[in-house]
Amino acid sequence: MIKDESFLQYTHDFAFRWYQQADTKAQVILGFTGVFLSILVGALVSRLGNSESQIELRGFPLILLSIVVVLHLGAVILAAAALWSRGVFRLEETGVAFFGRIANYRSGQDFKAVVTKDMTQDDYVDELVGSIHILSKNTRLKHQLVDLAAICSGLGLFSTVLLAIALLLVG
Repeated sequence: MIKDESFLQYTHDFAFRWYQQADTKAQVILGFTGVFLSILVGALVSRLGNSESQIELRGFPLILLSIVVVLHLGAVILAAAALWSRGVFRLEETGVAFFGRIANYRSGQDFKAVVTKDMTQDDYVDELVGSIHILSKNTRLKHQLVDLAAICSGLGLFSTVLLAIALLLVG
């Protein structure tokens, strides 16, 4: 069993950077999708509200528009779910090595009492190992959600291009 605290601290820091990367990716996807949908909705509303416009959303263009909306909404929902920390705060366990367990203390004084009590090196290492495991599981889930959000967003963009081409050909 690994008892090297510096190795475990390095592993914890690396896992936390991996966690932050998932958050950053999710934020970029949300921002991109929000800007893109704003432009798309603005363009559609202005074209459909224009009485001189010949665009009619029937048949294939309507199906494509539905696909675009579903894919972009899927990207938003998946990215938002990735930003929501899962599993950590549902636990009532407290500890000193992981922010999710630190947050479960009722007060700063409760946390201080635990930090200043007689904790053995083995107790701390065991808690650090458990914290790394929880963080890694949460981070893997975040990345899976972000990857799915990126796929939905990419397919939504591709579908939007197809929709634009279909509307140009029809209108």
